[in-house]
Amino acid sequence: MDKKYLPDLISELDQELLRLGYTEGSMTFYRRRWNQLMAYAEDRGEYHYTEQLGMDFVREFFGITQDDFARTMSQAETQELHVIRDKIIIYLLPD
Repeated sequence: MDKKYLPDLISELDQELLRLGYTEGSMTFYRRRWNQLMAYAEDRGEYHYTEQLGMDFVREFFGITQDDFARTMSQAETQELHVIRDKIIIYLLPD
């Protein structure tokens, strides 16, 4: 997975979700989480997205750990994980 400068990645993701027709309500939710992620990364002195950064973020903010993947998570937990981890990783995968 390529390392991308986090603000550029978030901007590209934002544009892609708009292109796909995501609602304003969904975009507000995504943008809030992404802004939290960027602030978290900046506090750690990290400027590029890595899967580890995403996992550390969801663990610290939402209490979701790698071990939680083996159990059925609540809808809220799944959504938080999806916003940070899945959307970004899928976007970064090569075509």
